[in-house]
Amino acid sequence: MVLWLFSVWCLLVFYTDLYNPVTMVSVVVESGSWLWVFGCIGLVALLSLATHWLAWGASFLYYRQIASANATITMTLSDDAVRVTSSVADSTVPWTTVKRVIREKSYLMLPISKREAFILPRRGFETEESFNDAWRYASKQISAGLA
Repeated sequence: MVLWLFSVWCLLVFYTDLYNPVTMVSVVVESGSWLWVFGCIGLVALLSLATHWLAWGASFLYYRQIASANATITMTLSDDAVRVTSSVADSTVPWTTVKRVIREKSYLMLPISKREAFILPRRGFETEESFNDAWRYASKQISAGLA
């Protein structure tokens, strides 16, 4: 929002040759152009929000076209790494990369960065016990890597 306001100020400077913001505000007050100022700020705020909504909508519509969207993904927890295999790509990530193990009601999450994580849904396990075993094993691997 600050960058947008700065951009509006730069446009005003370009079109009015007033560089001092105090002088600019006093000119706006004297001319009675408050409606235009609030309109511009509102438009800037709306455009800022609209770009986020547009990006979300585009990613939502595009996801189904990605090759891995319908691929079967198999994750294997071994002693040295987490292995991910699919028809699209294979990946091996050492346990030292996994930051922690997060256990929720319907999934296990193994974050590897601020924006990336391996998610193991509970429905992917045959039994409740195998889900619990995976959680215990991953927790053990993480704690062994920190020691």
